[in-house]
Amino acid sequence: MSRLYSIELLNGISQLPPAEWDALSRDVLSSHAWLRTVEQTYRGKLEHCYFTLRDHGKLVGAAACHVSSAQRAVHDLDSQAWGRRRRVARVAGLSFLPALVCGPVGAWGQHLLLDVCDDEERATVARQLLAAIEELARTRELCVGFPEVADNERALGKTLAARGYLETLSAPQATMDIRWSDFAGYRQHLKEVRGSSGLARKEMNRFRKRGLTVSRIRGAEELDPRLHELLTDNFRAHNRLPYPYGVSFLPTVLRNLGERALILVANKGGVPVGVNLSLCDDRVGHMMSTGVDHQRTRGDHVYFNLAYYQPIAEATARGLERLCFGRMMYEVKRRRGCRFERSRLFLKPRRGLMAAAQRGALALSERRMRRLFGRSGTEPDRSSPI
Repeated sequence: MSRLYSIELLNGISQLPPAEWDALSRDVLSSHAWLRTVEQTYRGKLEHCYFTLRDHGKLVGAAACHVSSAQRAVHDLDSQAWGRRRRVARVAGLSFLPALVCGPVGAWGQHLLLDVCDDEERATVARQLLAAIEELARTRELCVGFPEVADNERALGKTLAARGYLETLSAPQATMDIRWSDFAGYRQHLKEVRGSSGLARKEMNRFRKRGLTVSRIRGAEELDPRLHELLTDNFRAHNRLPYPYGVSFLPTVLRNLGERALILVANKGGVPVGVNLSLCDDRVGHMMSTGVDHQRTRGDHVYFNLAYYQPIAEATARGLERLCFGRMMYEVKRRRGCRFERSRLFLKPRRGLMAAAQRGALALSERRMRRLFGRSGTEPDRSSPI
C-alpha cells in the first residue's frame, strides 16, 4: 500500500489520547503523563509544539518541541551551548535564542518518536518530521535545537549533521547499569570501584545511627509544603536560578504518573529534612530532583542515602535495568558506581552569517569540554566544576 503522510501541529499534549501517544514513547520522560505534568507546572514561559505524522490516519511519528526564549530559566539552549559563559555569548551576539527545541524539557529522552520497523521507512518518517520542524522555525525566525542527543540516537545525529546542523559535545550523563539481583550485589559492585569499598556501609550506618528514616510518599495528602521548599533551595544553590516547577509540581506528578513516580522523604525527629524524586518506566529510572536541609543534617549523609542508596535499592527490587543520574558532581557519582555517557547538542542557526561565528565559538567550547572530560568525552576530571 502506498504511503499517505499527513502532519499536524498541536499546542497541547491533551489534544492527543494518552494511549495513542504512549504507543510511540519508549521512555517515561517522553510519556504523555510527564509532558502533561510539565505543561501544568513549569514556571517559565514555554510555547509547546507537538508535531504528529500519520500514515492513512495511523500515528507513526511524533516530536515534542517547545519555543524557548531568553529568560531567567536553566533549560535553554544558551546554557547548554555556552554553560556559565552564556551571558558573555549573548552580549557577543552568539545567542541561539529564541529557538524551537526538540525533546523533553530539561530531560534526557527521545527526540523523534517513531512507530515503524523498516529502516528506510524510519528514515523517511524522520525526514518528514524534521522538515516540518525546520519549516516552522524558518517562518518564525527561530533557531532549531536538539539537545542531549546520545550515542543510542546515532542515526538522528548523522541525519542532523547531514542537514547542516552545528554540533558540540555536551557534558556527559551519569548512568548506572543494574547487573545485580539485590542490594548486596550493588555493594559487591562498589568493591570494584576505586576508592568505594565499604563506602555504602559507612554512609548507611551513619544515617541510621543518627536516627533518620526514609518513607515513600504515595498520595498528595502526605506531602508536606516543606518538600517543595527543599527542592527550590537546593536547585537555587547549585544553579543560581529559580526551581523551574511551581508548588503544585509534586501533587501533579503523583496524580499524573502514579506508580511511575517515586518520592522518597528523609525524616529526622519527625521533620522532613530531605526529598528525592525519581521517575521510571519498565526498564529505566531517572533521578529528577533532590533537596536536603544541610543545616539540620550536617554529617548525616542524607544526600547519599536519599539520592543513591535508597533509589538503587528500589530500582533493584523493581527489576529496572538502568538508572540515570544526570550531570554535575561527577566524582561523587563515580564513587557510587556510575559510568558516564556522551551526548551532543545539535543546532541550526537562524542566520547564515552568524552561523560561521557560532561554529567557531562552539569549536572552542568543545575543545574545553574535551579538556575537562578527556578525548572520549566520558571521563570527567575530578576537579571539573561542571
